[in-house]
Amino acid sequence: MQIIHEVIDAAWQQCHIPDDRIPDAILLNRSEFSRLAPGVRARILRRCLFQLCPEARDVGFDSVQRMHDFIASCDNENSVRQWEKNLSVAVEADMILIYPGGESPNPLQYPQLTTGSVSLSIPGEFSFSGWQLTCRILQLSSEKIPALTTEMAANRSLVYLDWEKIELPLILRTANAGEMFRPLGSGGRQKLSDFWINTKIPRAYRAGHPLIADRNEPIWIPGLRPADFCRLTSETTKALRLELKKRR
Repeated sequence: MQIIHEVIDAAWQQCHIPDDRIPDAILLNRSEFSRLAPGVRARILRRCLFQLCPEARDVGFDSVQRMHDFIASCDNENSVRQWEKNLSVAVEADMILIYPGGESPNPLQYPQLTTGSVSLSIPGEFSFSGWQLTCRILQLSSEKIPALTTEMAANRSLVYLDWEKIELPLILRTANAGEMFRPLGSGGRQKLSDFWINTKIPRAYRAGHPLIADRNEPIWIPGLRPADFCRLTSETTKALRLELKKRR
């Protein structure tokens, strides 16, 4: 029995992801978890349940196997499944997230807009749900554009767009049903529902993910991609600078 405990403890150290920001949830590395022997994976899942629900008395084999099979077969689109004791089990990117209740604790800190649409002032700032959006206009010369392009590549929470190609007003909002988007480099339009899948945004965070739109269509999805039609070019003389940062 002591050997079994040592094996499980070692496996736990291998796949558990400590995160003080979400003390009431458990994160597991899905790749590391999948490398474990099936019997060890089952015991890790049981440990998760009893750690989150100490009052639980027993967990049947069928219940654990159901979660094991769900994690193993979950597609790249990300999914969530209800488990015992009001727990939810979600696969998000390469993580397994186990948490109480129905609302994900958002361990990867995807921005979420819950205030409804907002008309943006330029220049100006707007704060929501622990995030701050800053907007301002810059005069450009062509020799500055390569440096701005490098800056954007290093920081997806920041974007520079061709101001002359944008039609006011600018709106901070979430996606509309069936909405189309022209991501930078895509060569055309695609449904935002497909864009979420392609960029592997977990399903739980898609409806609340903020975007910036002009009068006609989205111009930037923070953290992901700007629109292609308003990208900087050698002809750009005035740029819209948008930055979304986590508030301290």
